[in-house]
Amino acid sequence: MAEKTSLTLLACLISFLGYFGGSIYIAALPELSQVFHVPSGLIKFSISIYFIGLMIGTICSGPFAELFGRMRALTFFLVLSFISALICAFSPAISWFLLGRILEGIGNAGGPILVMAIVADHFEGPFYHKLISFVIIMVSLAPGAAPIFGSIILEYFDWRVLFFVVAVLEAIALGFWLYVRLEPMPVQRKIAETLKEYVFFLTHPSFRYYLLMIGSLYGTFYVFIVLSPYIFRLHYGWRIIDFAWIGLALAFANSLGAFLNKELIEKMTCQKILQIGFAVMTSAFLLLLFFGIPTHALWLLGMVSLFFFGDSLISACLTTDALKLGVHYTSLAASLVNLSKVTLVSIVLLMVPFLPETLGTVMLFIFATLLVCLFGYFKIRKSF
Repeated sequence: MAEKTSLTLLACLISFLGYFGGSIYIAALPELSQVFHVPSGLIKFSISIYFIGLMIGTICSGPFAELFGRMRALTFFLVLSFISALICAFSPAISWFLLGRILEGIGNAGGPILVMAIVADHFEGPFYHKLISFVIIMVSLAPGAAPIFGSIILEYFDWRVLFFVVAVLEAIALGFWLYVRLEPMPVQRKIAETLKEYVFFLTHPSFRYYLLMIGSLYGTFYVFIVLSPYIFRLHYGWRIIDFAWIGLALAFANSLGAFLNKELIEKMTCQKILQIGFAVMTSAFLLLLFFGIPTHALWLLGMVSLFFFGDSLISACLTTDALKLGVHYTSLAASLVNLSKVTLVSIVLLMVPFLPETLGTVMLFIFATLLVCLFGYFKIRKSF
């Protein structure tokens, strides 16, 4: 029991940090342009390059673990996350900062995937599926919680302290892992067999649409995260400390959606939950669209939070349902789901620096996401 509790805490901590470090400094984006004497587009690119690192880490973590073992691989990625946070904190120029961000993305990608694979090696049944639910909640909570801590820290300290905090948390995760690490498991699958499993998922008639929908939902969330400091601080005149309300609203909406999914999944079908989530997301979009550009920031924040509540409800449902498509290869399915997230986020965030820093840009991505999700839903509804 103690071992399961320790692993649950470890998996939740590592999964939380994988997405916490990516957005903790969001509130400081306008100031960093002045600190490094670069255009705002290049500072926003530091978010994009982080997700490029996540994509690289997601692709490489599996083969790396096969070559060196999952225990050593997880230790390596945790150490890399710690070092990269320090590089960001001590960056003398934008080039060093971008280097630290991409390395941080690589390190943070490997941690959540490998810790889940390690748990899957040693446990199965209800405990593993319960742990997946906890991880989904932590992943949903992290992007919203990060701006809260970031804005509070920025109110009293320099932006570099943000990355010192991340480094300390990574050090705690590393120490915790070295304390509770399990006995190594022999590699049971060969590279050829692993490739066949990849082909199985990527050619599955429904799995590809799950990946497209999950990635689109996550990409739109990060579009709002990146543009929110410009919308709320520059257009509505919010202070840095006020930015904590954005993180609080998003954290509440995301965690509530993931938690509600965890409760409803035992009482109704996934199809019904998807329909509820679509209705919530569509209602939020239409309220923003037909009432025009809101003059009050809290109205905007409320409607966007309502949209992302439906987003989280759907994402959690799609993730758990996608993992069921390959019950014997859950860790591989989880890796591909994570890859779909970081790939779509990387693509849309590469576009963001060239788009207007307005609510209209966010609305455009929300509308596109609704269309993608509706298209995907009609493609997968026969699998329910």
